[in-house]
Amino acid sequence: MKIKLILILACLAIFSNGFTQTSSSYKMDFVRACIDTSTNQKVITAVFCVKPTVKKFKLILSMRVTYALQNGKDTVNVLKENEDHIQMAIYGKDSTNIRHKAFYDFIKGKVDLNTKNDLQFIVFRFNNVTQEFIHKMSITYGLWESNNSNIRNERKFEFDVEPCLK
Repeated sequence: MKIKLILILACLAIFSNGFTQTSSSYKMDFVRACIDTSTNQKVITAVFCVKPTVKKFKLILSMRVTYALQNGKDTVNVLKENEDHIQMAIYGKDSTNIRHKAFYDFIKGKVDLNTKNDLQFIVFRFNNVTQEFIHKMSITYGLWESNNSNIRNERKFEFDVEPCLK
């Protein structure tokens, strides 16, 4: 009887550790996406805004991205892929208008950069993944949780892709 009780308590302790996370430590929103068709290589840029929901937030990137162009689907591990295929970049809100004017121009009007929140931006660049102009795309992505690095909350974002303006 004592052994059963010990086993039950041990199982409860193990399982309760996996379910202690009640909410995410961040909120991630789609900002904007465009496709550059000015060269033979079609480059799709998609921008997401990350807003922390906890005070001691750490941005912990996941390297797994699932994307679909029109009706297809591909899963990419950024660390294992050829760097010409997909790239990720991180921008903080303070550097957007100083060092990266083109990036600032791309997101201005879509995100309130005057907020007191510590905003960060994740930019995905998909290089030469299509030979045709696309109008719709989806990306499934999530960061690792800063207060529990065993949890990664993925979310599927479906959006329109507009032509990049020069």
